[in-house]
Amino acid sequence: MIGDEDVNPSTILELIDDIQRLGLSYHFEEDIRRALNRIMFVQGTNVRLEKGVHATTLYFRLCRQHGFEKFKDHDGNFRQGLCEDVKGLLSLYEASHLAFDGENILDEAKVFTTKHLKGIKGNIDTTLMQQIKHALELPFHHRMLRLEARWYIQAYSERRDANHLLLELAKLDFNMVQSKLQRELQQMLRTREEGRGGEGSSPDFGVRRSSSSPSQVVELASRRSSPDLPSPPRPARLRLLLLLPRWWEDIGLTNKLSFARDRLMECFFWTVGMAFEPQFSSCRKGLTKVTALITTIDDVYDVYGSLDELELFTAAVERWDTNVVETLPDYMKLCFLALYNTVNEMAYDALKQHGVNIIPYLTRAWADLCKAFLVEAKWCFNKETPTFEAYLDNAWRSVSGAVILVHAYFLMTKTITKEALDSLQAYHSLLECSSIIFRLTNDLGTSKVCK
Repeated sequence: MIGDEDVNPSTILELIDDIQRLGLSYHFEEDIRRALNRIMFVQGTNVRLEKGVHATTLYFRLCRQHGFEKFKDHDGNFRQGLCEDVKGLLSLYEASHLAFDGENILDEAKVFTTKHLKGIKGNIDTTLMQQIKHALELPFHHRMLRLEARWYIQAYSERRDANHLLLELAKLDFNMVQSKLQRELQQMLRTREEGRGGEGSSPDFGVRRSSSSPSQVVELASRRSSPDLPSPPRPARLRLLLLLPRWWEDIGLTNKLSFARDRLMECFFWTVGMAFEPQFSSCRKGLTKVTALITTIDDVYDVYGSLDELELFTAAVERWDTNVVETLPDYMKLCFLALYNTVNEMAYDALKQHGVNIIPYLTRAWADLCKAFLVEAKWCFNKETPTFEAYLDNAWRSVSGAVILVHAYFLMTKTITKEALDSLQAYHSLLECSSIIFRLTNDLGTSKVCK
């Protein structure tokens, strides 16, 4: 149906929007691209969307080409008649969060739609009202796609016009992807199911010690979150567990560094938010290791290390030389070698696959991160309060966005180009600006806890 040229463009856009929200768009990327190109470049400005800008959120270029000016009257104000199109208001609200800097029209659209969506009263379809409340809580552009898919599957199933074939596909896909993600997480965790004929006993996933095993927790999560379909059979999962690597337990940080956070599951969940598609399994596993190490090293700088020790550790990471290990205290030796071996292993895999030595790019990112951590540690030890400008200039580096994205590029790319390598020689404004958002969002979320 996406490729049917006889179908009304609004219907095609609504279908594309549903496919994305149901978490299925990665199956139909080419079909979606062709459909939107056809609507935009073949029919051009003659396209008449029956319901305002509804369904333009998926492909915002369509919204930009037609512009929101058509929703204003001759005095430059949004027409009050638009308020009667609730579905259009909702789509315009979602689209307004995709504005570029200086696009004042979209800023006005955000204020206009937020005001009128909050004031909606009367006989509104229950499903639509549920979507409005969901969007006002957090717009689609800011949400984690896998969690949004789970929510939308339920919401979509309650619609009278739901495509039941599409709904069943979404449920099946959600459970298949979830099962794959669960197996990936199990690969990162140590299990002690050997020698047990039944459920077995295993260490907990992380933050708090628990009596539940990883397989028990995963099964419970499946029952709570999976739409209608059963989890994979337990015996098959247990046999798989016995054969999987145990990276997190093997590197020993969680047992030896009692002061550090044990956040492997949260780190893995974070990577799912970044790239949930099944084909990016290697990226998720690699970034889970990276973010787990970032968390541990952050605790070394924030919680445990003395200033002299932190300066030694920073110098060791800058030199990237195992000969300096003997200058470190024992707990730092373990931490440095875990970082050294993990990063070098990733670089070795890249060398085998692409024939490119990426160690200089990875180690530079880690060195810059540790130097930023050290700056913050000095502020703390010296009881110094930096200016906001000085804080932010260092904080966008210490939030670890650069380290994560540099690793993500090498973990996701099929071909490492010279142009890309050259661009990694400096931190461009795109990386800096996104890291600033990352930092400020993180600070706002943790400020009450820190107090």
